[in-house]
Amino acid sequence: MTQPGWGTLFPYMLSFAVVVAVPLVIFLKRQRENAGSGLVPEDPAVDQLRDRYAAGEISWEEYQEEKAKLTK
Repeated sequence: MTQPGWGTLFPYMLSFAVVVAVPLVIFLKRQRENAGSGLVPEDPAVDQLRDRYAAGEISWEEYQEEKAKLTK
């Protein structure tokens, strides 16, 4: 019995690339794209300020001024 050569190993290597390596590369690319997309939670004070703006308690200008003070 002879040892397998590249002719018999190639289909296995190709299936490994399709099943494992390609989805892994796609996953890592998406992780890198999402790295700076603002998924890190903000300061709770900024969240509370945003809630006040959404409820109509403060105007957009007041929101911007208060946020500038909080983020300094």
